[in-house]
Amino acid sequence: MKRILTAICLGLGLSCIAAALYTSQKADITVSATKDYVSPTLLSQINTDDYVVLPVLEGITVQEQASEDQEDYSRLEQEMIRDIVISAPEMKEVEKKTTIIADYTVSGSGKFIEDFTDSVLGIGTKQIPEKLEKALLGAKKGISVNIEGLEGFYEDKKVDVYMTIKSIHDIEYPIPDNYMSSNTEYESVSDMVRMMVNEKESKKRADSRQNTLNQLLDVVFEKTTFTDLPESLVEEEIAVLEKEGNDDTTYQAAEKNLRKLLMLKRLIEQHSIVSISEMETRLQNYEESAKTELSEYEKERRMILLSEEDVVNYLYKQIEIIKEPETLEN
Repeated sequence: MKRILTAICLGLGLSCIAAALYTSQKADITVSATKDYVSPTLLSQINTDDYVVLPVLEGITVQEQASEDQEDYSRLEQEMIRDIVISAPEMKEVEKKTTIIADYTVSGSGKFIEDFTDSVLGIGTKQIPEKLEKALLGAKKGISVNIEGLEGFYEDKKVDVYMTIKSIHDIEYPIPDNYMSSNTEYESVSDMVRMMVNEKESKKRADSRQNTLNQLLDVVFEKTTFTDLPESLVEEEIAVLEKEGNDDTTYQAAEKNLRKLLMLKRLIEQHSIVSISEMETRLQNYEESAKTELSEYEKERRMILLSEEDVVNYLYKQIEIIKEPETLEN
């Protein structure tokens, strides 16, 4: 009987030890798994919806950002005309139906009024007063003339003009349409100006749209709620910023970058903006062209950044853009 009891106790003791060992091993596994989750080193190791709460896009408005570039079309026109004149053959002296490039100073009653540089002046086309034209005819490059009491040249005032000829060209000014059509890609000066204005205005509209697109992400970012990010991922971002040679590699800068990455990732996932296969293809093409070795974190990061334009274009369609009102000037 004693032997039976001893055997039972021994069996129970071994079972307890085995159970204890199993529990200990299981606890170790649990702790290890928790550590992996607490310290993720890849963006794919976390659920973005645990860290990012996106705003409702409906109802968000963005003011269209007009281009800050204000073109002086009159100045641009004169520059284009001057280039055409300078491209014409040079003459030895001023003749009828030629054009000069000149610098001159305007004064009155012995006082300086204004000076002009690289002015285009036509000879023999009634563009300048006859008195000035007579003084210029026969003059050579580099010669200066001084005309006193000149009328019909500067704001309907009687002024004194001191002028130096910088170059003389075999071309009429104003430039005739037949010269423009034969020697340039334009049919006339007005055609050239029209195309120049259209090109500049088209670029301004494109710049305005790009400025607005740049603003979209900032607006959504400001309205997005973030929870505390894993420090391990912030450290990964710091390493990338240092590798790329960024000026600001502080914890705060890396944290902001990481928040933007997670916001983009969440937008892509929530709204199915870009497929995983497309993102992987873009990454592959990037790696082949860049010929650089990326860490696993950098690969996931680059996949998101390569889809940033898609996100912005999606937001442009979803968010109300308040356009700048049309005015007589614009």
